[in-house]
Order: sequence, then structure tokens, then C-alpha cells
Amino acid sequence: LLSVNPDPSHLWNRRREVLIALAQVNEDGNIVSVRNEQILTAKCLERNPKGYGSWFHRKWSIRYFLHTELSDDNKKTDIIENWKTLLEAELQLCADFLKLDERNFHCWNYRRFVVSALSTVLTIQGDSASSLSLVKKVTGSWNDCMDQNKNNDNNHLPHVVMGPQII
Repeated sequence: LLSVNPDPSHLWNRRREVLIALAQVNEDGNIVSVRNEQILTAKCLERNPKGYGSWFHRKWSIRYFLHTELSDDNKKTDIIENWKTLLEAELQLCADFLKLDERNFHCWNYRRFVVSALSTVLTIQGDSASSLSLVKKVTGSWNDCMDQNKNNDNNHLPHVVMGPQII
């Protein structure tokens, strides 16, 4: 139903309830579950790129499954790499949506969340989340913002780009 009409919020709420119940029963496959949710929400966003429910569910699924995996003590390198790959793909998806409409504030908010999540994953991995290489990776189409800050001290820039933390 959601792929046909992604707007009813009660359907998204019900889906979240089911996912939480399934996650409590089956502790394996969090990355698979989040990828399935990303596929569904991508279809929904193609139908309505500014749908509140689709963007919120996409963000919720990453937050929920990432928090579930990172709260466990098994922070294995392969798990971290899988999340890093998934979040980098999310940044690319945001770039694609922003090419279609750079005024899509849902996408900008989601992008800020993804950068924050990527920062968290990289910090756990041991990389410096505030390094210049990360800032270059995630600046996307914020060129105007970057040009305005060119002469300023760029030490404060990662905080602006990353936004609030997810956990």
C-alpha cells in the first residue's frame, strides 16, 4: 500500500511497530532490514519526493537499526564498513534528489542527519569525523555556503555540516 500511496502516516506507524517487533525476535540482519526499508522508501520518494512520512521513516529506520547495532558491544569492522557504505550511498541519493529540486528541505534535513550518522560511524571506526577529507566528501551542493566561509576559519564548518547527533 505504501508504495502506491506513501502519504498515510498511520501506515508508516504500523510498519514501524512491526519492524520493532521483528527486531526483538530476530537479532540478525539489521543491515538487511534497513536496506529493505531504504528500497521501499526510495520507491515512495520517487512518487512523492516531498512526502513527510517517507523521509521520516527513512530517517527512523537508519536511526533505529544503527542505534541497535552500535548499542551492542560487537562493533566489528565489517559491521562498521557496511554502515559506512550504506550511509555514503544515502549521501548519493540525497545528491540525486537535490539535483531534481535543490529546494527540497526534507532532503536537506535528511542529508544533515546522514552526515551526522556517518560522523558517528567514522568516529567509532577511528577516523577523524571532522577531518578535511570528510568535509570535502559531504559538502555536496553547498557551494554557496562554502564560498561564503572561504575567508573564515573553517574549524567551525563541520559542526554546521553535521548538524545534531543521532544518538
